[in-house]
Amino acid sequence: LGKAQVRERFRRLLHLLLEHAPDRAPSCAGPGAQRFLLPASRQQLASMLGVRPETLSRTIRKAEREGWLRLQGRRAEILLPRAGVRKQPATR
Repeated sequence: LGKAQVRERFRRLLHLLLEHAPDRAPSCAGPGAQRFLLPASRQQLASMLGVRPETLSRTIRKAEREGWLRLQGRRAEILLPRAGVRKQPATR
């Protein structure tokens, strides 16, 4: 997988987990920001994405530098609504 593919998969996984998180709550970080607990460890998330844990760690650090994610242990905070998730073109 290329870097862009890993980032896109990670972003989609985060949003899917957020949608189904029972503890989902608004964040005081800004409008549309959401916080929730990840239901899996980083190693498990890496396995779900089909990447090595080191690759996921680099992807997480990049998302934090880009300013749309804060991650502390299993506590995740997505700072922008639908951050970084590109819309897929409609298929016919």
